[in-house]
Amino acid sequence: LRVQRLWDRLMGVRAARLASPGSEESVVVVLIGSGHLAYKLGANLHAAGEAELPQLTFWDDVVAKAGPTYPVPVGIADFARVYEVDPDQRKYPSLGGLKLETAAEGVRIAGIRPHGGGAPRVLKKGDVIHALNGRAIATPAALRLAFEQLDPGSEAEFKLTRKGKRLKVTSRVSVR
Repeated sequence: LRVQRLWDRLMGVRAARLASPGSEESVVVVLIGSGHLAYKLGANLHAAGEAELPQLTFWDDVVAKAGPTYPVPVGIADFARVYEVDPDQRKYPSLGGLKLETAAEGVRIAGIRPHGGGAPRVLKKGDVIHALNGRAIATPAALRLAFEQLDPGSEAEFKLTRKGKRLKVTSRVSVR
């Protein structure tokens, strides 16, 4: 709880400081998860306590139509918008189950969460990825962005180093 409160406070204080030097017409928009608004300890309240600038908090959530009723917490925001999932919306591939870190020659897979994110099973913990479909990869963000731009059902070719050996592995791209 202490860590959460500190995190929320730091986000709120930083947002307030970004807004303070601006003119009256300037607007600062902060996008944070709904958990950072909850329990009357949220970043929005810390921002309000730090600066006397007007602010509005919007709470936005997507729910499945077939799911249970969804209670909107009272007082979590000035405005709430809850809408159902669009079944026609394009689903994107994700490497969400992988813990990635920058390595000297690419991106190292530092961990794999079981059942997480639909990451290709050909990838193993310790692999260092150098390229995806011929595109050099240097950072975790570059790898995630390149993977998310692939079409579901297409082939992904990873050039990597595994246990000192250079390999090429391929996997069909899927969405979770």
